[in-house]
Amino acid sequence: MTTLGLAAVLMLTIGAAGCPSSKVAVRALARGAMSASPFLRTAGLAVDLLGTISVLEGGSKSGATPGLYGGTRKKSSCDKWQLIKYLEENADKAAAWAEVRGIDVKQIEGYIKKLTPVLLRNDTLVKNFDFDPRKKKPKSFYALLEAGVAVLIDAYGLPVVQCRCGNPMQSFDKSPDDVDIDFEVDKSNKGDGKGDGKGKKGKEWKGFDQKKIVKVESAEDPLAAVILVEHTTEGTGLERPTGTAGEQDQVLETDPTTLEDIEVPDVVGKQAEEAELALREAGFEVETATAAEGGAEAGQVVRQDPEAGTVAVKGMTVTLYLPEDAGGPVADCAEVGVDFTAYDPIAQGSSGDLVAAAQCLLKAAGYDPGPVDGEFGQATAAAARSLQADYGLQTLGNVGPKTWTVLLARGDASALEPGSSGEPVARVQRALTAALRQTVVIDGEFGPATGEAVRSYQSSRGLDPVGVVGPETWAALQAGQ
Repeated sequence: MTTLGLAAVLMLTIGAAGCPSSKVAVRALARGAMSASPFLRTAGLAVDLLGTISVLEGGSKSGATPGLYGGTRKKSSCDKWQLIKYLEENADKAAAWAEVRGIDVKQIEGYIKKLTPVLLRNDTLVKNFDFDPRKKKPKSFYALLEAGVAVLIDAYGLPVVQCRCGNPMQSFDKSPDDVDIDFEVDKSNKGDGKGDGKGKKGKEWKGFDQKKIVKVESAEDPLAAVILVEHTTEGTGLERPTGTAGEQDQVLETDPTTLEDIEVPDVVGKQAEEAELALREAGFEVETATAAEGGAEAGQVVRQDPEAGTVAVKGMTVTLYLPEDAGGPVADCAEVGVDFTAYDPIAQGSSGDLVAAAQCLLKAAGYDPGPVDGEFGQATAAAARSLQADYGLQTLGNVGPKTWTVLLARGDASALEPGSSGEPVARVQRALTAALRQTVVIDGEFGPATGEAVRSYQSSRGLDPVGVVGPETWAALQAGQ
C-alpha cells in the first residue's frame, strides 16, 4: 500500500472512532463527599451547606468578585484550629500539605490562621490533592466542587483548602471550557448532595449546569474583607474581614453582587467627625474603636482599617481607631507591672506588688487610692468601694475576683479570635486569670490555651461558648462577671 493510501486509511479509522479528546478529566465532588484518600477523615471540621443556592454566571472570576462566595452570619463553615491540630499531630501529612501550598511546615499554623471560611456559590473547578499513604506524598487531581462546599480562601480570594477533608488545593490551570466531568461512584452523592450513601455511577447532582461552572482567579491585590451572600436572608450580604471566621461579620442590607470596588481614602490624622464624613461620602460605612497609642489629640484618628489606598467594596465598613481617653492598664501602669499568675484577694492591711498593681489600676480607672506604694490602707479601700458601687458589686472595700476582673478588662473592646495578638489579648488573659481563678498565660497571643479559657468563661457565665471574644464577652468581663 502506498504512503498516501495508508494515510487515507488512518484518517478514516480515526474519523470512524472519533478524534482523540483534548478535554481535561475532572472528578466531581458533591457536598458532603470525600475524595478517595483525603488528608483527614473527621467529624466536625466543616459544614457544607445543603439546600438551594443562588449562583452567578459561569466562567473565570476574580477572587475579589463581590458575592462570589456565600456564608452564614457568625457561623463558621470550617474549624481552622482543628485542621492545625491535626497537621501538628501527623508529620507526614503536614509535610505533604505544606509542599502543595509552597510553605515550610513551621508556617502551617500562621498560614491557616490567615485563611477565611466561605461557601461556594457555584460549582467550582480546582486542582485538588489527596494524600498518598504509600509514598507519603500529595497526589493531584482536577476536581469540580459542588456549590455549597465549604472551603478556606486566601487573601487573594483563591480556594486553597477543602474544609471537610482538609485537602490542600491550587488554582485550576486549564480552560473551564475544556473539561470532561466524571460523576464517578461516590458514597456521599446520590445526585442531590444529601449524602445518603447510595450513589450511582454517572449520576449528576441536582441542578447541575455546565454553563454555571466557575474558575477562580487571583485578585490583583490582597483583600481587606470578603463580600459574601448571606444564605439565610435573601438580598443581603456579609462583609467578612479576611482571616476571620464570622464573629466579626457586618451585615450588608444590599445584594452583594451589585456592589462596586473603590479605593479607601486616607483619613489618619483627621478628627473623627471629619474622617467619618469623608468616608461616608466615598460610599463606606464607619465604626470607631479605641487604641492605646500616645502622641495624638483627643478625637484624632490614629489608625484606619482597611488602610488608605486599599481597593475595597463600596458599602463595606472602615474602622477608625481613636486614642483612649484614660489609657489602658499597661499604658498607665507600665512601671508598676500588672501581670501575675494569680490575682488573689487583697484587703486593708495587705501589702506588696499585687497591692501596688491594684492601686495603679484603680487610679487609671479614675478612683483615687492614695499613693501607689503597695500598702493597702483606708484610701485604697475607699477607692475600691467607689468602683464597686459604680459597677453594682458588693461594696466591701477589698479587691476580690470580680473587682480584679473589672480593673483588668478595662479598655478597647475589639473583637478577638484565635490568631489575634497584642495588648487587647493580654488584657483578656489577665481578666480571665482573675475571673476564672486559674492561670492563663499572659503573652498577648490568642492561641489554643487562651481559646479554651475563653470557652470555659463563656460556658460558666451562660454565654455561647464560641471561643472568640466579642461584645457580649467583653461586656461580661468589664462588668466583673
